[in-house]
Amino acid sequence: LPAMLLPPIVAVSIAQKAEIEIREGWREVSALWTLTMMDSGERKSAAFKRMIEPLREWEQAEARRLAPQIAEQKERREFEDRRLAQLRSKGIQDEADPTDWRRQAMELRKARDTETLIEAPTLYTSDATSEALAGALIKNHERAIVASPEGDALDVMLGRYSDKGAPNMGVWLKGHSGDAERVIRRNREPEYLKRPALSVALAVQPEAVRDLFASPQARGRGLLARFLFSAPVSRVGRRKTGGQAPTLPSHLAAMYAASIDRLLSLPLDAERGPVIVQFSQEAAQ
Repeated sequence: LPAMLLPPIVAVSIAQKAEIEIREGWREVSALWTLTMMDSGERKSAAFKRMIEPLREWEQAEARRLAPQIAEQKERREFEDRRLAQLRSKGIQDEADPTDWRRQAMELRKARDTETLIEAPTLYTSDATSEALAGALIKNHERAIVASPEGDALDVMLGRYSDKGAPNMGVWLKGHSGDAERVIRRNREPEYLKRPALSVALAVQPEAVRDLFASPQARGRGLLARFLFSAPVSRVGRRKTGGQAPTLPSHLAAMYAASIDRLLSLPLDAERGPVIVQFSQEAAQ
């Protein structure tokens, strides 16, 4: 199970920082999907907590680091809102020459609309509607991971919570392949995902995936083909307990946490785009 959880976590850690070029004209975004089928009692939640913890800690550290900048930005934008309201009011009141007031208002509004907002990263979610997932990708430089020891994400993919009960797989499918997507949300202008990278790491009971396997839409649209599946042999009733169970070496846990933190902390260049890692002929073979 830890081996199945590791690739998607690493993938989201370097998403939008690196892309793989198999050969000229064939590039893949850093996005991997794994689904591990395990019965209850296999300690899925404990493994998930251990594996996802470095990502959570990095998010919390980034939130603390960015908190002063976010607070300053919020205060400045509130001031600009009041200034914009004043300019509009003066433009209405000054019947003789409203042009200058309107010009100032338009310049201020344009500056606000083109400003890149500072937000604390929230790459990880355990349960999100397709619409919320699209919003998370937009907010986080088009990268995110859905990771959970439960099957709720599969229900979302298959449209279990949608008004019409129809599968809503678009943002999921395009997040795996890096295809562009237009996102339409209520009361907002359409937003665009140019090359999203969405990773998925799930560990669910076999019963939870029956609807997925039975769905003609999931099979026909390639949803099943995007998953790397695993069904480990059950250890229920045969697991070592008490003093017989080996503990996780502290140096291994520290090395893992430091490695994930280092990958997450690599700089992301939104203007130049990701570094292209090219396959050698031997690697392609």
